[in-house]
Amino acid sequence: MATRGRVSAISNELEFSVRSRGSECAEGIIRNGASAGISLSPEVNPRNVVELNISKKIGLRELNSALDTDISKLIAVADRLDCSVYGGSAVLEPTDGILPRAYRTTLLSKKVGIGMMQIVSQQIVIGASSEDFGFRLYNNFSRINPVLLALSASSPRLYGESANTHNSRRMQHYEDMFEHLPKMMYRHEPKMERISEYRRNLQLVSDAVNGLLRKDMVDTDLDRMTNENTFFPFTTLAPHQVYNPTRIRPDHRDTFEGGNSVMSIELRVCDIPTTRFRMQAINTLVVGLAYYLQVNEAIDIPEGLNGGFEVLKKAGKHGINADIGGIRLSEVGASIAKCASEGLFYQGYEIEAKHIIDMVRYLSNKNDAMIISDMETGSDVAEQLICRLIRGE
Repeated sequence: MATRGRVSAISNELEFSVRSRGSECAEGIIRNGASAGISLSPEVNPRNVVELNISKKIGLRELNSALDTDISKLIAVADRLDCSVYGGSAVLEPTDGILPRAYRTTLLSKKVGIGMMQIVSQQIVIGASSEDFGFRLYNNFSRINPVLLALSASSPRLYGESANTHNSRRMQHYEDMFEHLPKMMYRHEPKMERISEYRRNLQLVSDAVNGLLRKDMVDTDLDRMTNENTFFPFTTLAPHQVYNPTRIRPDHRDTFEGGNSVMSIELRVCDIPTTRFRMQAINTLVVGLAYYLQVNEAIDIPEGLNGGFEVLKKAGKHGINADIGGIRLSEVGASIAKCASEGLFYQGYEIEAKHIIDMVRYLSNKNDAMIISDMETGSDVAEQLICRLIRGE
């Protein structure tokens, strides 16, 4: 039985699309966020996306309560500026004429910059009090990711596409937009046990990127790269500049500042759901599983269900009904919900432990992708999602 390490903090990064009815846009909402008591950050798409940050909560209930309160505040700020925000992972606004915000990755590849403006996510960041526990989280969630993607799926099509081709376009979209950069940069999740292994892998990715740059094999934004030269040259990418579904963040260590985290694990695989209930359900499942791993070495997952990128693509395509080598994701979802329930009970969350199995069953019966696909063809889906975020289930 594993006993070393615990969940030291929990955070959300919730990316919302913005529809403007006037002159203001995402940048205006961000400027006004602090006065409303919420933490907002810019994203690659400076006009149509805003990130709501809910940081370092000590437990699940605090995280989910802040999510509910802060989304209400975000909706109110947007409304005062004649804007609206909505969930669902496809940005249903045109991005023509928008210059992606200048980051190292968006300057490295023009295609990445354009692609990052079109899709958003719900990210869950779990602080770990020990390296051993941090990598236990990493190795387990790397295998659980297909279920999380299927349950949260909310992007059956991107803006401009006429047909609903997926439950989630996230994985296929990443593969498309990273065409000119190494695959290791977004899909390589080997089993690891120590920070030293992680650093070796990060350097391999960084060397591969620099090798392509030297050979002029990347679709770099040369003009902006010249002007934004603080990003170049570089020897090693920063942890947040690789895009694996389970991102290791040793730079989140805060023990020198009186915190309890030696690292964190950033779960990046989830589409952002369309209602607060569904966002809270994903939080409850993930955090319950993390609590379970405080006292258990591993979560029992069928051997054939690894978190490899091809498996994630299949989960994105077919959702919770995906069949992976004879294994139904819906069955795995029901199984891990029981583990989450046990973990929540360990931690004293008896109400959440009682409800999480039913919550996962509810999401399995009809995920957001199915709901969006049922919306009338030719209708303004974004307007319906704006109402859905306000109204709820």
